[in-house]
This record gives sequence, C-alpha cells and structure tokens, in this order.
Amino acid sequence: MDTLKIVSTNYTGQSAVITYYPDTGGTINLGTQVLPYDYVAPYFYGTYSLFFPAFGSTCTLYVEDLSGNFLLQENGDYIFQENYSKIIIETGPSPTPTVTPTMSATPSVTPTPSITASVTPTSSVTPSVTPSLTPSRTPSVTPTSSVTPSITPSVTSSVTPSVTPSVTPTPSFTPSRTPSVTPSLTSSVTPSRTPSVTPTSSVTPSITPTPSRPAFTYYRWQITETKIMPPNANAVQSSEFTFQIGGVDQSWGTVTVTNPSGNNPVGEEPSKLVDGSLSLKALDLNFVSNGNVTNFIFQFSTARAFTGYRWATANDEEGRDPKSWTIAGSNNGTTWTTLHTVSGFSATTTRNTYQTAQTY
Repeated sequence: MDTLKIVSTNYTGQSAVITYYPDTGGTINLGTQVLPYDYVAPYFYGTYSLFFPAFGSTCTLYVEDLSGNFLLQENGDYIFQENYSKIIIETGPSPTPTVTPTMSATPSVTPTPSITASVTPTSSVTPSVTPSLTPSRTPSVTPTSSVTPSITPSVTSSVTPSVTPSVTPTPSFTPSRTPSVTPSLTSSVTPSRTPSVTPTSSVTPSITPTPSRPAFTYYRWQITETKIMPPNANAVQSSEFTFQIGGVDQSWGTVTVTNPSGNNPVGEEPSKLVDGSLSLKALDLNFVSNGNVTNFIFQFSTARAFTGYRWATANDEEGRDPKSWTIAGSNNGTTWTTLHTVSGFSATTTRNTYQTAQTY
C-alpha cells in the first residue's frame, strides 16, 4: 500500500469534497476530508477533483505514472518529482505557485471567497433589430394617381360647351380657368400626405427573423480534434456555446446538456456551456481515451430551428481548444443529420472569448 499525501498552505484546515478518477476507469468518492489528507491505496494514478464549499473553488489535479517518477500537473504547470515522492499541488487564488523545500508547490496568496468572481460577460445581447422603413414609402405612391383624372375631365367639359353657344370669347375663357385649376391642386396635395404616415405600423412584425432550416429536438456538437494533439491531460474544453438565427444569439429556453462517455470534474460539467458565464467551463478528460471524440448533446423540450452558432474559449490551456468538429440534428437522439462541418479552425489565444460565429 502507498500513501498519497495531499497538502496545502492556503487551504490547510479546510474541508474539501474529494473525487478520484483513476486512470484505469471509474470514479471513487473519497468524501469530505480536512487538509492535509493522506490517501492510502495500492493505486493512486489519475485525476483528483477537490471542491472547497467554503470558497466555491475547485482544484483539478492529475497524477501520472512515469515508471518510478511522478509528473504532477496543474493548469499546464508541470512538477517533476523524483525518488518516488508523492505530493500534490492545488489550485489557489494566485496563478503563480512557489516550490517549497518539501517538494510541495503551493500558491502564495491566501484564498478568499471572491476567487471565482469575474466580469459577467455581456455575450447574451438581446438584439434590437431596427427594421427598414422602406415598406412605409410604397403605399404612399398609389394615392397620387388621383391627380391625373382630376385634370382631364375639367378641361374637356368646361371648354367644349362654352365655345359652341357663345359668340364672344371672353366669357368662355373665364369659367374654364377657375374650376379646372382650383380642384386639381387641392386634391393632388392633400391625399398624398395623409396615407403615407399610417402604413408605418406594419414594420413591427419584422423584428424576429424566421429560419429556413429544419427543426430538431436534439443537437450534437461532436469535437474530433483539438489545437494541440494530444491536448494537456488528454482533455477538451469550452466555456460557452450558443445557437443563432440570422447572427443573433437565441435564448435557450428549456435545454439539457450531456456528455455521453465523458469524464467531467466537479464544477466543470456540460451544463456550464449554457449557464451564460464565460468564467466557468465544461471539461471532458476522456477526449483521447474515447478515440479523440467528445460529444456534447443539447436536448430541447420542443423542436427548434437555427441558422448558426458560436462558442467561447475556456480560462486556460489553449491546446484544449476545439479545432475540428461537426454540428448535427436529430429528433430521436439516434439518427443524426449533419448540418455543418469545420476543419482546421484556429481559435484565438485570448481566453474566455467568443470565437467567430458559424452559419449553415
């Protein structure tokens, strides 16, 4: 039996919910323990997730078997331990850990409950579509046609009878000018202005675009390649995912997100993709072990139709960013229709950032 000692400077004396995911598969719940904690077991290689309820903070640690030497890693930082030393470092509020003579790397800043505080993203923008006022101009042209008939009958009828019975041309011209000019000017100006204002109310229904795509109850985001292969800790990750219509983010409504055959540490479950927070993420540690495939399934209460989507990078490890993937739809969760395929995408190095929107 060997002893794996989990120690900490920042969290000494604090209670942590410890979950162990052995490299051989499965999950072992070590329960709530007070640090430092000694885990005695014949096998201890794999991922350890420590959740500190008092701070709302989660530490994810990975112990790898390197044939007598132990490679410990946390957030991309590696510590090479020799002579079969078995220690673990933890995630603290400070991103810069220090190595002590006891070969245990610990953060140098005392954690506070504001560890997970971050700027609330403004990604869920409710677009205020400014509809075009062009339709309001169209109906205003039609009434102006009333000008044409008002001129024709006034000239014909007034000139013809006045010339025939009268010998003197003076009275024949006087009445013909008065009625023909006065009514034609009045009717042509007044009606054309009045109806042009009223039709503007017809613009309101055009705010919500209608997608010309089939609706599905299930959508699948299948990731098949990461920026670096294999990625750190053999994992793939993303902080947010949202569907769009006409380039506008859509509200989720009632949706459930799952990761079949995935391995998600506490606090980094698939549901974090739709929680509206860029500071949290969904992480799958089984990406490589599942043949370089991770499936995130979105299940809606009713069929929904979209025309595009976008996703955001997580807080660290850009090598875990998706590089190639497909989007597919289904109405039974079994038979899938491919809607969009992306290969060789290069995400930005900026963390917690939405990437270029995709359309299909």
